[in-house]
Amino acid sequence: MQNVDKLKSLPAVSIIVPVFNEAAQLNGLIAAASSWQADELIFVDGSSDDGTANSLKQAFAGHDEVAVLSTTAGRAQQMQYGAERAVCDWVLFVHADTLLPLNYRDALLAAEQESCGWGRFNLKFSPSSSTYLNKAMRVIAEFINTRSRLTRIATGDQALFVQAELLKRVGGVPIQPIMEDIELCKRLKPMAKHYASQLTVITSPRRWQKKGVVSTVLLMWFMRLAYFLGVPAARLAKLYANVR
Repeated sequence: MQNVDKLKSLPAVSIIVPVFNEAAQLNGLIAAASSWQADELIFVDGSSDDGTANSLKQAFAGHDEVAVLSTTAGRAQQMQYGAERAVCDWVLFVHADTLLPLNYRDALLAAEQESCGWGRFNLKFSPSSSTYLNKAMRVIAEFINTRSRLTRIATGDQALFVQAELLKRVGGVPIQPIMEDIELCKRLKPMAKHYASQLTVITSPRRWQKKGVVSTVLLMWFMRLAYFLGVPAARLAKLYANVR
């Protein structure tokens, strides 16, 4: 557990976690979130029908720093809904299947010291029982980390963090059905310096496990290329839904 005096000297942060039908992994999420010691922790439920919101409310009953909110489904909508209600100097977006390092606030402090207004963490995938998948995910993680460091375009899996005032200046989280993380980075790049933290978040490889490594990588590359070439996010979302 981090020293209380050290926590007081670190940047104040609102952690926002969009959730949707997370019952199968809720115990892990609750355990992880309980260790974060955030100044403010906001879960934004996207109208789950499996009791996710109620379970979170029960788990964090009596914790004044924790809020469980509900809005319409859609990760971008949920992120923005939480950001609009956040009160701290920094906003940190975390996916429900992503684990933060205990010293995650050191990244925000380093960003402040280097006059950076936003940034991301390095990514690592949690291990599975498949040796092949583990090797493949190590390569993919290294590629993602290198790409985001060079391009300053990160993915949501890397836990984006941004100063609250800067987020407001760029219009908040872009409300679109897909690629909201890429679009947000594109808007932040010309506005403030980017901090590429070497601290690591751990996320689940379940998307790759479900559909296969090669097919998922090809799909992601195609989607990103199409988006950068100007294909609207709404059109890509329909394709993504059909493929899935």
